[in-house]
Amino acid sequence: MAKYGIPYMGSKDKIAEVICKFIPKDENFYDLFGGGCAITHCMSLFKNKFKYLHYNELEKTTVDFIKDIISGKYNKDTFKPEFIDREMFFKNKDKCAYTRIIWSFGNNQTCYMFGKDIEQEKKSLHNAVVFEKFDDTAIKILGYNAFKPGLSIYQKRLLIKQSFKKYQLQYLLQQLTRIERLEQLEQLSRLEKMQRDQKVQNKIEFTSKSYNEVKIKPNSIIYCDPPYIGTAAYLSEFNHDKFYEWALSNKYPVFISEYKMPKEFEIALSITKNTGLSGTGSTKTHAEKLFVNEPAKKLLHQLGRKTFPNIH
Repeated sequence: MAKYGIPYMGSKDKIAEVICKFIPKDENFYDLFGGGCAITHCMSLFKNKFKYLHYNELEKTTVDFIKDIISGKYNKDTFKPEFIDREMFFKNKDKCAYTRIIWSFGNNQTCYMFGKDIEQEKKSLHNAVVFEKFDDTAIKILGYNAFKPGLSIYQKRLLIKQSFKKYQLQYLLQQLTRIERLEQLEQLSRLEKMQRDQKVQNKIEFTSKSYNEVKIKPNSIIYCDPPYIGTAAYLSEFNHDKFYEWALSNKYPVFISEYKMPKEFEIALSITKNTGLSGTGSTKTHAEKLFVNEPAKKLLHQLGRKTFPNIH
């Protein structure tokens, strides 16, 4: 189970601790491309490193979603999620971040989560687990028409997996594998963790602006996770050259996650990641880097840390 933030395409969840440990302490921390909130969430758990945290994300519905999570709107004891079908997804995704993120394929915020051939099975199992409504499809798949009283949604999900093993002769194994997991409910468990971790945290400020419109206070460290060049498209276009100019001219230390950047930025940290390749048993290794502007470079040198030339 992922630890930080919400399910989000391009999330820094797996390397959040490395990044947050590396970034020097100060009074204010600005996460200007907050996205799924993995970095801000992780940084909030580093006691006494920053007095104030600032999460910024251009897409306002995403900011509102994060705030709703922290306020407890999606608490597992009270939130009973309606199944979002294909029609509802495309109708509501542009105005509802919960729909757009949790119910999209790979959390890419554009494509619906399930293929048409398995959507009905997923809906039947979802309604059985969340609302204990067993239709003919759910009964045929599971082999029973009710759960024992008092089971949580989490316990029902586990029971379904056991039921699949018991009744797997009723379906082809391939079909079972595709409908066994209730991904959307598993992702809600992450929202619950984030809400629980932030319950006693009152130092996060939220804004929904362009990165260059956020007013930076003195004694601040800036972290940026902008859209990567040559990777999957985000909800809006991004001007990388304009961002480079802004970062290079900024008087505050700026730390930037990217694979590659112009030579004017130096490399402060390189993190090797293994990415699974779809449809194969192999993995692809790549290095994700943390680039710095001149003020960040000077700060690191003052702390006795090295930076390295960015050679193309």
